[in-house]
Amino acid sequence: MKQKEIIWKEISILNCSANAYPSGKPYKKQMLQGKVFPTTKEQAIAFVSMGCLLGILNSEDVKVVEKVLNKHGLKGEYKYVCCKQYVKLINNSMLDISLKKEYVF
Repeated sequence: MKQKEIIWKEISILNCSANAYPSGKPYKKQMLQGKVFPTTKEQAIAFVSMGCLLGILNSEDVKVVEKVLNKHGLKGEYKYVCCKQYVKLINNSMLDISLKKEYVF
């Protein structure tokens, strides 16, 4: 399903999995657990090369993911998880493509 088709049980104001880590802070362990959204070129390269996936996403996470995808003409596909309270990105390759375009690598 697309972003607009998701019916949220609650709207979140804090990220669940698409968290930003400042440059220089340790992030690789959390990235492998699906709890970091890359915000620098170094993080994006690590995210793609390590084959990382985002964990479960709430409404705020989906906004973050869609912002990067839409900037490069792509759209996310999601499926419900955890009693339809969260979603999971199922076309992760689109996120990798958009990160490569965003940070030019």
